[in-house]
Parts: sequence; C-alpha cells; structure tokens
Amino acid sequence: MAGPSVLVAVCTYQRAQQLEDLLDSLIPAIAGHQARVLVIDNDSKPSSEDLVAAHAIRADYVHEPNPGIAQARNAAMSRMNEAEFIAFLDDDETVSPDWLARLLDCVEQFGTDVATGPVISLFPDGAPSWIVDGGFIQRSRMPSGTRLELAATNNVLMNVATLNRTGVTRFDVDFSRSGGSDSEFFWRLRRKGGTIGWADDAVVSEEVPLERLTFRWVFKRGVRGGNVFGRLMRREHGRIYVFLHGAALAGFGALRVLLAVVTGKGRRSKDFQWLTHGLGVAQAALGSVVYEYDRG
Repeated sequence: MAGPSVLVAVCTYQRAQQLEDLLDSLIPAIAGHQARVLVIDNDSKPSSEDLVAAHAIRADYVHEPNPGIAQARNAAMSRMNEAEFIAFLDDDETVSPDWLARLLDCVEQFGTDVATGPVISLFPDGAPSWIVDGGFIQRSRMPSGTRLELAATNNVLMNVATLNRTGVTRFDVDFSRSGGSDSEFFWRLRRKGGTIGWADDAVVSEEVPLERLTFRWVFKRGVRGGNVFGRLMRREHGRIYVFLHGAALAGFGALRVLLAVVTGKGRRSKDFQWLTHGLGVAQAALGSVVYEYDRG
C-alpha cells in the first residue's frame, strides 16, 4: 500500500441499509491505500454493531450514545491521530471508486490542508420537477483547486497535522441540534490559517428521499443554513450589522423571486436561496436558533 495513512470516518444513525451500501462502495475506493474505516454509531443502542462486524471492509466500530452529530464527529476526532489524514462521509452516501485518490491528489497538487468534493443528488421517481429542474437541492460545482471558505463533512479530507497545529480538533456541540457544526469547524480552521481546496473529481452520491422534496423542507433548510451563517457572523459583527445584512439579502431575494415569477426569467433557485439565507441571518441577529436535528 502506498501514500499517506487515512482514517475514513462515517457517523451513522438508524440507516442500516444505506450504511451497508456506503461500506460496499468504500471497498474499491480504499483499495491500494493505507486507509481504515471507522463507523461511529450515534444511536442510543449499538444498532449497527453487528452489520459493521459482518461487513467485508473490516471497519472499526465506536458506539457514541450521546445524541448529536457533533458528539459523533468528536468521537471520530478522538481517533484522528491514528492517521495522517482524516476523512468524513455521511451514512446516506456512496463514493466513486477513485474518490479517496482524487481527494489525496487535491491536497498534494494544490497544497491545501483540506480537500472537499461534490455530492451528487440522485432523485427518486416522482420527484417534483420544480425541485429537480430548478436546482433547489443539487449542489454547485467548480474547477478543482478552487479555494473555499467553508466545507462540510459529507465529503472531506483533512490534514491531521494542520488540525493539531491550529488546535481546531473538536466540533462545537452547541451546533448539534441546529446543524452546522461542520460549518463552524471550518470557519475556525480558516481563521487559524487552514486552507480548503475543491476536488471536483472526488465524487460522492446521495439518494434524496421523497420527504425532502417539498417546499417546506427546502425553505427550512435554506433558513437553517442562513441561521448558522448569522450565528458565525455574530462572533465578528454587532447585532444590528448582522440583522441589516440578513434583511438586505432577504429583501433582494424576495424581489428577485417576484421578478422571476412575473417574467419567467432568472435563476429561481438562487434567488430563493438569497431569500431564505437572509431570513436565517436576520433570525440569528435576533438570537433565534433554527433546530433541524432535535433528538433531545
């Protein structure tokens, strides 16, 4: 096996079949690499233990019963010094066969501390055309090597030496119920000098369940993202500044959405994102937190 050592962390919660599909896809992706898979089970009981033990990939298993995605991620971070790099994936994804190779290529070729890549949304039969065609869920892509300010833990590789050097080694549990602990993590890392690069060929896919393909879900997800960003803005700016920033974005987005509806032109998904993001930022300025993962 060649190349640096990698710990691939997967946080899971009551998704047995999807977890098995992900582990299946990881077998060719880590072949030829010094890579180990670590599954962190965030269920109250070790419900995935037997599945992981029986799987051919021979992954390590950790049970983290304390509820919260940040708690599960921190259980993985406690093991990060076992490798030179730590990667994170979501348990409802599958990876391309060259996924890990392309992430490693990115950090080597572009000299970044972190590499992150695209997550392709796969829609089920019966998905509303306004969501699929409008681009309301599908994420943006860009040329490899593009520098970013933030990343997410749905497809990311991090240099452990950089994490130790900067002291950014834990996820903030205050963001567990709201989501966004990964955004907050990379926000801190960037302010400590860490660099993030885009690896457009390190492809991950996720199947989008029908229950997410609603106006309500898309609206709430957009507001929640803005709310997380607004909470981060509050660390550097006053409440009035953040509120005005959010109100301006929301007003601009609302106007653009109205024009798009009237004229039939414009990027409706992008305009809608301005609106929901701005509303979330303004809510954060007022001290409101949007909770998405409330398990107690």
